[in-house]
Amino acid sequence: MRPLKLTLSAFGPYAGETVLDLERLGDRGLYLITGDTGAGKTMIFDAICFALYGRSSGQDRNIGGKKDSGEQFRSQYAKAETETFVELEFENQGRQYTVRRVPGYRRPNSKSKTKPAVKAVLTLPGGEVITGAGQVNEKIEEVLGVDKDQFSSIAMLAQGDFKRLLLAERNEKKAIFQKLFHTEHFERLQYRLVRECDGVSDTCAALRSSIGAEIGKIVSPEGQVPEHLSYAEARALLEEYLQLDEKTAGSLAEQIGELDRLSREAAARADAARRQRLQRQKLQQRQESLAQQQPILERSERELENQLAQEPTRAALTDQIAALEQLKPRFQELDTLRRAQGRDEKNLQGYRETAESCNDLIEQYQKRVDGCREYLEKTAEVPQKLLEERETLNGLMEQRRKLDALGKAMDAQTAAQLEVDQARERYRAAAEQKQVALGGYEQLHDLFLDAQAGILAQRLERGKPCPVCGALEHPKPMGLSDRVPTRQQLDRAKKDADAARKQAETASAECEKLEGVRAGQERQLRDMALELLACAMEEVPGRLEQELRRSDGEVRACIERGKQLKEQAQAREQAEREQRDWSRRLEKLQQEHRGYQEQCAKLRGTLETRAKQIETLARELGEGSAEELDRQIRTLKLRREELHRALEAARNRVTEVRGILDALTGEIRALTEALSQEQPLDEGAAAEEEMQLSQQLKAMREKATQTQVRMGVNRRVLAVLDRSGAELERLEERERWMMPLKRTAMGTVAGKEKVDLETYAQMAYFEQIVGCANVRLLAMTAGQYELIQSTGSDGRKNAGLELGVIDHYNGSMRSVNTLSGGESFKASLALALGLADMIQAQSGGIQLDTMFVDEGFGSLDEESLRMAMDTLASLSQGRRLVGIISHVTELKDRIDKQILVTKTRDGYSTARIRLE
Repeated sequence: MRPLKLTLSAFGPYAGETVLDLERLGDRGLYLITGDTGAGKTMIFDAICFALYGRSSGQDRNIGGKKDSGEQFRSQYAKAETETFVELEFENQGRQYTVRRVPGYRRPNSKSKTKPAVKAVLTLPGGEVITGAGQVNEKIEEVLGVDKDQFSSIAMLAQGDFKRLLLAERNEKKAIFQKLFHTEHFERLQYRLVRECDGVSDTCAALRSSIGAEIGKIVSPEGQVPEHLSYAEARALLEEYLQLDEKTAGSLAEQIGELDRLSREAAARADAARRQRLQRQKLQQRQESLAQQQPILERSERELENQLAQEPTRAALTDQIAALEQLKPRFQELDTLRRAQGRDEKNLQGYRETAESCNDLIEQYQKRVDGCREYLEKTAEVPQKLLEERETLNGLMEQRRKLDALGKAMDAQTAAQLEVDQARERYRAAAEQKQVALGGYEQLHDLFLDAQAGILAQRLERGKPCPVCGALEHPKPMGLSDRVPTRQQLDRAKKDADAARKQAETASAECEKLEGVRAGQERQLRDMALELLACAMEEVPGRLEQELRRSDGEVRACIERGKQLKEQAQAREQAEREQRDWSRRLEKLQQEHRGYQEQCAKLRGTLETRAKQIETLARELGEGSAEELDRQIRTLKLRREELHRALEAARNRVTEVRGILDALTGEIRALTEALSQEQPLDEGAAAEEEMQLSQQLKAMREKATQTQVRMGVNRRVLAVLDRSGAELERLEERERWMMPLKRTAMGTVAGKEKVDLETYAQMAYFEQIVGCANVRLLAMTAGQYELIQSTGSDGRKNAGLELGVIDHYNGSMRSVNTLSGGESFKASLALALGLADMIQAQSGGIQLDTMFVDEGFGSLDEESLRMAMDTLASLSQGRRLVGIISHVTELKDRIDKQILVTKTRDGYSTARIRLE
């Protein structure tokens, strides 16, 4: 896998969008990621790891205070509208992929309490798009062939991570190897063996305890059960007890059958004796009741005769009720007419009062309508005046804007004049400086020319010709003055003079430019003054102030008049609305008044007609009402019902008494006949015999029940012993072969190395890692140091994951903790590279074309740094890029291809690629 292009937006310390075209770095060799501490160098690899797997690279990295959360990645320097995302284009096996991830962070100023989900999109080489964090993660692992932890271990060699592997304790190494090489299934297997073996042992112990408890439940038919019985002794004793109880149960069953037959016969005789006694008692009770009912029958027959004599009275009541029923509809009609008459009289009075109220309201509404009409006629000219006043105000405001523009033009002309004066002053100063510089240069130039003879004289040699006159003798050579300038001083003076001249020319041009601007503004100001004030320039300030005061006064007066007219116009609009409203109310009220008058006329006609009907019916019916008639009819009906109920009661009573007498007579006859046909029995003797037989039968049955219960308990115990014994034998056999297997997996076999199954597998991986690491460590240390794996001979638990180091210069072996800082770095780097090689081999030979090494070079001396660089350079042979994350100055000079990470004054970082 080789990254081609990385885009970060509002990610970590990168506030804006940062695009790194990593393809410019090429496909092989070393490159440097450099910058100040904390600028965000490692964040570039974090971004690559996040784009691929949705998580940062470091095991313990905590960015923004929230480990591997969406809020962690959101840049605190980014603008609210800037989206946080990472996009990576990469090549794998000659095919290009693009993955884009947006961390789940809350948008600024968002009120939602639900944390947004991470968004992920993967574009495959054929154009297929996969979305969803989980689906993208699965596809990335399928394409690259490694998970996130393996990728970090292969592609990112962080100093803290691989140094931790070098110096870690055995338990920490074990956890690291478990995560990298997925040896947790060995751990699960060994603990599964422990659980299953312990489970079998516990089950055996439970079965032994259960068998002992069951033996304690054995019940003896003849006394105490012997103690401390073995399984075989208990089983033989149970079979003996069961045979004895079976014989006893058979004998008891025969005796119980005979006693049960005799008991039933005795019970039958006792029941017959009790029945005879009860029949004699019942015969006596019926004879006494028959004698009591005879007088009652005679009284009931006399009462029936009296009620039959009331028949004429009942007939007369029926006739009276029929006559009154015929008058009931006429009384109801009269009452209905009277109620309707009263109701209509009340309605008529209400309509009259309502009509009078309407008259009063009509007068009030009419006055309001007339008032609004008068006000509108009085203020009819207000809208036109308001329009005229607004036009006047617009003209005044336009004039005021022109006066303000004139004032600004005056201020601009004054400022321009000031700039011209300042430019003239700068020009005068530059001109003076130019004269001084030119004078100084000319003076030095003259001195230089005058001193040329002295300079030549300094070069004359005795016996050699003069370069000017050719003479061999030099009797009076020219002396060299102390004030003679050098060529350098003369050149410097010439440069100063040229610079002063250019400065004077620039100041002159600036002065002319500003003078032109000032003259143009003056002409514009003069034209505006003539147009607005019609006066000379010297009169403009005074006249402008007067015009401004006058203009302010006119504008204020116009605004005040407009305000008053606007209020009057609003009042007119309100009056128009009120006039329309009151007119609608007046019209509606007049319609209601006419309706009330029509209702009054209609009700008066109805009342007159109904009054005549009431008078006619009242003469026909006389005094009284429908309610009184109903009360009279109900009274007569109640009297007739009482007579009917009394007659029916007398008849029912006679029938009831006669039925009682007939029943008593029949019972007396049947009881007398039954008693005459049976032999008299002694109830006391029969009951005594029944009780004795019942007690004997109960005792016999209790003894049989005890025997059956004892047999049931012993049978259940025998069945449990048979089942548990077979199960215990099977489990004890399983325990005998599982226990050695458990001790082997857990590394607890006596006299053997204390290495569990998972550690044994990790030791094999570790041995290969150390072998790969030593190839590079020997190269980086010029053959001095070699890592060696602990054998675990000290008897400590899982000691096979410890490391030592052999010093080939003196032949000693010591702990890796004794290495110096530089030596420790080289050993850690070699171990990490060996680990990376091992993980790639375990992942099916996966080849990552890019690797990162983070920091650690600052502890190396010049020679060690060279060896470490040579080792890393060897990694880049073929098609592999190795990125070194460091701020070490020597690396900046050694590596041409660089990614420069810079932290700005505002706190955020930027990154760019530099190729030299």
